[in-house]
Amino acid sequence: MSSATDLYQQIILEHSRRPLHFGTLPDATHVCSADNPLCGDSFRVVLRVDGSIICEAAFEGAGCAISKASASLMCDAIIGQSTDDFEQRFRHFQATVTSAVDAPPLDHMGPLAAFSGLARFPARIKCAMLCWNAARSALNPYPSATDPVI
Repeated sequence: MSSATDLYQQIILEHSRRPLHFGTLPDATHVCSADNPLCGDSFRVVLRVDGSIICEAAFEGAGCAISKASASLMCDAIIGQSTDDFEQRFRHFQATVTSAVDAPPLDHMGPLAAFSGLARFPARIKCAMLCWNAARSALNPYPSATDPVI
């Protein structure tokens, strides 16, 4: 195994064992729950948005190491970002986990690059995207028919 692979596995394990932003926000302005019936992952994403800025983000629920680590790192990555920045980050993360040709360079993804190997495990992509899709739905409860969902 390469040192990059080892590091990525360590990041996922660490955020699964000790997730950041795990809990609820009493003053949340946006909430959405998401379930993956194939594996039993079930999470609730809560956000506090002021204007167009995501001021706080948290999640609660239970799931596998991939889904919990992804939720932890997502919350950390989006706090302080605008909702437009979230949408761009969502698309970048989605491209990264699916190894899409338009995926950003991994060095631009920070700790989220840990999920770049998931394209080899298509069933796990849904785990990584679960809370991202919930946050996106919370921010935009009426997506257009052309919005991709993974």
